[in-house]
Amino acid sequence: MHRITRLSLLLLLCVQVAGIAQGAPSLEPARLQHALALVQHRQIAAALKVIGPPKPMSSITPTHGRTAFLRAVLIQQQRGTEAALDAFDTVWRTYPPLADYAAMPLAEAAATRNDLAMLANLVSALTQHYPYSLHLSSIHLMLAQTQYRLGHRELARITVAHVIQAYPLHPSAPEALWLRAQLEEEAGHIAKAAITFKYLGDTYPQHERAVAAFQRSRQLLQRLPATQRPRIDPEHEFNLLDNLIKARRWTEIQRRLKALAPLVQDDPRHARLLLLQAIAAQHQRQLPQAMTLLKHLLVRYPQSPERAEAHYRLAQLYRHRGDQDKRETHLRHAIAQRDDAEWAPKAASQLALIFEQQERLAQAVDLYRQIGEYYPSHEEAVPSLWRAGWLPYRQGNYDQAEQIWRQIAKQFPEGVWRPKVIYWLARAVEHRGDASNAQALYHRVMTDFPYTYHGFQARQQLRRLAIPIPPFAAQEQASLPWEHRPPVSLPPLLMAQPSREQFHLIRTRELQHLHMYGRARQEIRVLETHLPPSHATQHFIATLLVDNQEHLEALRRLNHIVEELTPLQVRGLTRDFWALIYPQRFLEQITRQAAVHDLSPYAILSLIRQESVFNPRAVSRAGARGLMQLMPATAQHVARQTGLKRLRLPQLFDPQINITLGTHYFATQLRHFDHNPVFALAAYNAGPNRVKQWRQRWPELPMDEFIEQIPFEETRLYVKLVLRNLLIYESLYQPMPDA
Repeated sequence: MHRITRLSLLLLLCVQVAGIAQGAPSLEPARLQHALALVQHRQIAAALKVIGPPKPMSSITPTHGRTAFLRAVLIQQQRGTEAALDAFDTVWRTYPPLADYAAMPLAEAAATRNDLAMLANLVSALTQHYPYSLHLSSIHLMLAQTQYRLGHRELARITVAHVIQAYPLHPSAPEALWLRAQLEEEAGHIAKAAITFKYLGDTYPQHERAVAAFQRSRQLLQRLPATQRPRIDPEHEFNLLDNLIKARRWTEIQRRLKALAPLVQDDPRHARLLLLQAIAAQHQRQLPQAMTLLKHLLVRYPQSPERAEAHYRLAQLYRHRGDQDKRETHLRHAIAQRDDAEWAPKAASQLALIFEQQERLAQAVDLYRQIGEYYPSHEEAVPSLWRAGWLPYRQGNYDQAEQIWRQIAKQFPEGVWRPKVIYWLARAVEHRGDASNAQALYHRVMTDFPYTYHGFQARQQLRRLAIPIPPFAAQEQASLPWEHRPPVSLPPLLMAQPSREQFHLIRTRELQHLHMYGRARQEIRVLETHLPPSHATQHFIATLLVDNQEHLEALRRLNHIVEELTPLQVRGLTRDFWALIYPQRFLEQITRQAAVHDLSPYAILSLIRQESVFNPRAVSRAGARGLMQLMPATAQHVARQTGLKRLRLPQLFDPQINITLGTHYFATQLRHFDHNPVFALAAYNAGPNRVKQWRQRWPELPMDEFIEQIPFEETRLYVKLVLRNLLIYESLYQPMPDA
């Protein structure tokens, strides 16, 4: 394998990178695309054959460089790293946009051979020419580990100290801490080593080294005289326990709690200790022990700040036991701790829901109103007040509903609940007979919140009332409420040292060209941390994520932008912006299957967007798979109906098969429920038998009220969002015929 020479470094500085987004005007781009298509179908040998052997070139174009890197990666996959070293070395020497990615396997091979000179050479070159590389920390750590293996302890200590200081947030940090602790232990610094091992576990409790680090820390501390062991800081340990609980490190948690017990035995913090012990027991399904601990807490510390949470958790445990009376008792006790702004409103919300189920509606309304009035900043405040209006509305008491909803509109002038509150205020006002004010409120929702479910419902109500309304359409002109110029762009010609932001953008685009989206994802994440926090940055990162096939992450950022804009700014967002949020992926397959069942392709697009956000490999916690999130048993049943024999589980990740089966199943639900999209969508999410029960329970409800009455929050939200998706898809790609 070639060493890094002076000529190599000159090449690294002089290769042009302005053509990164372009290909050479030859057959090479088509050859590369053909190879990538074969790789997508796991035909590695065929892809290598298409790429062919390396060819001598007078100049390196982006297509040549990408093809060389793909060839190296495929050889590595097929025959191992050693066989691919020459191919990676070629990329390292000749193609800077991917050179640091080629350096990683070269470093791994050097570490395997204990080649310190090669590792040091790579670290030096990367530090000088690619200081922003995501791989520099890992290769630096390989150097330290190799120095350690070869007995160069002092060099290893210096190198690993640099890694920990220079790259504290890099994924390699836990391994660097592990090595430092080993070096400290071997140097006889037992206390330091014990502290470092514990710090590793405390800081990275989910890392695979965490358990061993905790164990080694305890072993080392046992070797020290008691007077030399670090003192336990109870407050610090309490703070650490929350992270350990999230990481489910139960053995370590129990040991920490046992060590803390004598330190806080006669201290008010003992109540907190008992609560944490109960939480740990509850998470481990040790429910009788959790109950005993919580009861002990309440008896011994009746005035403890933890009493509201203790009562709330006891209520959960009694619910698990089926003891409704004791559940209600402890919820009432939690509510009585009015100074607790977290657990008291949670308990009130739970008790109000119980009252609803028991038809004690007046008591439920009182509790919901208390939550909104006593805890206006709590996340349950607005939902509870809305519910306080909904219950009298369902009983025909429109005056009371209107009064409560007007209170919400006045008290909370902003927020995601506003379109819902104003819409139902309009419905109450209309029921009360005030058509003029109802129309004004419907128009306000339609105008201020056009891209929401309730905005479209308001449009439907105005149509029902025969009120002329303008056609709905996104803005065509390219104007956004922020500067349109991206916060970072690809560098110009002969850029020897791009900025940090340009460095990560270059690699993002290179890796996306090669469909290496997992590697590109890491570059995007790091790039985002170095850009100023703004709507322009969020929009720019979202476009990168869309190109990276990460629609869910893109949607989160774009939706966050929309939530922070004023209604006027939202109305001014461009068609291109909304097209990012509502893409038409897999349109050819969707259109074909929709035509088979005489469905709108936008209905299937809307459903897929909600089910999987266009991720063909999505798997839900319940086991639903693919674009349309089919459960295996349902898919097998539908496959038999469609004539597809011997359906294998991995086939549900095939977009064509998943769309075929999912569209057939949705069409079946539509036929079963007389082509009512609300019932069909609810059945698709919750099952047809439940929808039959709901229809029997509420046979005469208007559709907007039926949706609000769906007992499952997930299904209720699902139906709303798919309907919203459908109306937006139609407005973007098939203008709505308003009349």
